[in-house]
Amino acid sequence: RWAELIDEAERSAYRPIPPAPRQERYPATPAQKRMYVLDQAAPDSLAYHVPVALRLRGPLDPRRLEEALQQLVARHGVLRTGLEWAGGELCQMVRERVSFSLDQEDCAPRRLPQRLRELLRPLDLGRPPLLRATLLRLGEGDHALLLELHHAACDGRTLDLLLGELARLYGGETLPAPGLDYADYAVWLARPENDPSDQGEYWHRAL
Repeated sequence: RWAELIDEAERSAYRPIPPAPRQERYPATPAQKRMYVLDQAAPDSLAYHVPVALRLRGPLDPRRLEEALQQLVARHGVLRTGLEWAGGELCQMVRERVSFSLDQEDCAPRRLPQRLRELLRPLDLGRPPLLRATLLRLGEGDHALLLELHHAACDGRTLDLLLGELARLYGGETLPAPGLDYADYAVWLARPENDPSDQGEYWHRAL
């Protein structure tokens, strides 16, 4: 729910979130720490896996789709973030650039459900991007796109945002620069004056 939390904090009269200075590393949030611990305890688990499969009918340009996905990753630091230990603390390391490519393969339509299940595998929180994409060619003008994200980078509202931007980028739109990123929220939350225990009413409403 990080997108909702950021929006709520920006609108509230409590302590709006300012953009954080660009830096090498950022503090991990309590939610990220919890997911990291659980991920390390069960590295093969898909508990925090966020898969979405889209059936795409009609003409499709795989190269344009790959470029749109690359632009999406470049736009959002949370997709380029890895969790690493530094100075005895778990930190977010936001990469300036990460390599991203669209996997492609042929698949018989009758095998699609099985193949989608076979493709699912955990994402490594220490090795961004926290997004994987596979395009399955089912026939002429018929494709399925499997997107896999980690819950550390994506919730339901964020997924809607990313899918909307992906469609617009594929369509050739130039999007405005994104506003706050998750790292901005993490820096804000780490300040002592923003300790959730001191903001009972706000966090009761937000969470």
